[in-house]
Amino acid sequence: MKFYCCSPNLDLFDMTEADLIPECSGIVGGAHVIEEVMEDDEARVLTY
Repeated sequence: MKFYCCSPNLDLFDMTEADLIPECSGIVGGAHVIEEVMEDDEARVLTY
């Protein structure tokens, strides 16, 4: 399992990469998240 942060959320919550938990594997754009969900049957998205 890998955790990624969607880049628009950093701006929304006035955060930087330094604020992310160590388990975060990186930052991706919103379009990448949508593409992964639409194209990859194994992709899972957790939101809260």
